[in-house]
Amino acid sequence: MKKWTILLVLFLLATMTITPVSAQGGGDNGQVVFGGTYTLRAGETLPGDLAVFGGQATIEEGAVVAGDVVAFGGQLEIAGHVQGDLAAFGGTVHLARSAKVDGDLAGFGQVTQEPGAQVQGKKVEGFQFKFGLPDSIVSPQKIPFSVTGRGLEPGTTLLALMIRVIRTLLTILAVTAIGALAVVLLPKQTRQVSETAQQSLAPTFGVGCLGLVVLALASTVLAITIIGLLAIPFLWMAAAVVILFGWIAMGLLVGERVLQALHFTGVTPIVSAIIGVFVISLLAAAPSCIGPLFTVLVASLGLGAVILSRLGTRPYPDETTSLPVVTIANQQ
Repeated sequence: MKKWTILLVLFLLATMTITPVSAQGGGDNGQVVFGGTYTLRAGETLPGDLAVFGGQATIEEGAVVAGDVVAFGGQLEIAGHVQGDLAAFGGTVHLARSAKVDGDLAGFGQVTQEPGAQVQGKKVEGFQFKFGLPDSIVSPQKIPFSVTGRGLEPGTTLLALMIRVIRTLLTILAVTAIGALAVVLLPKQTRQVSETAQQSLAPTFGVGCLGLVVLALASTVLAITIIGLLAIPFLWMAAAVVILFGWIAMGLLVGERVLQALHFTGVTPIVSAIIGVFVISLLAAAPSCIGPLFTVLVASLGLGAVILSRLGTRPYPDETTSLPVVTIANQQ
């Protein structure tokens, strides 16, 4: 059962980080890009459609796409010829001077068009609504979703907001899957970090905040020299792994508390971790200042627990290292 759980979690992780693959079906030899990069070089022809989901695609000058091009939250650099329609949903599209689109252009994201770029069909930009009222009262126009929250700018279209929500949910699911994998592969270490945070809340938070400060200062010092600049990415990668491990341990703790409050008993740690990591990751994505403050709080607790428990290998406080009590008997 444990092996099947590991395989299931690995499959979830693979779907979150899937590389570009060719989509073939219905006689259409197209290309689908999931979170990766794709380049159609000059002189090449893609005899089908091109779909980009959160990835980056480039159509060089002299390249030809025989079908449609669709981007869902991805990035498109077009300098070649698109013989079909072009649609961007929440992504960014840049049409170079040599770009040519035979069909329509529907841009529900950021679309830039250089002088000389040709669009033969209709151009529709923004999220449009048309009600059954005379045009003198209501006319089709871009409907802004004026939200001044974290990651949102005034004028953000409703569809673009939906794309960002989907991205956030996919990220939360990915972190949740990694949390389940950590509990399966490192059950004792994850449990020890969780118990450290529970039993020593104040020291854990203090050490975590100090760790974040030291990380920022170390990055500043390393930035002074060239060798230090090269070391900064590795430092942050290591810190990210440690913080993520602490985040998962905090998720395990929260999940158990939630299940206890709901009077659920006999729940496995992996289920508790999945529920807890999902909950705290969802709260961390909250708009305004709530999300960032909550993220710093949980990250500090998790980091402090990882440091105090020495990556989950020892309890805190470590009773084995306490000084022995010496009793001196009174001699008559």
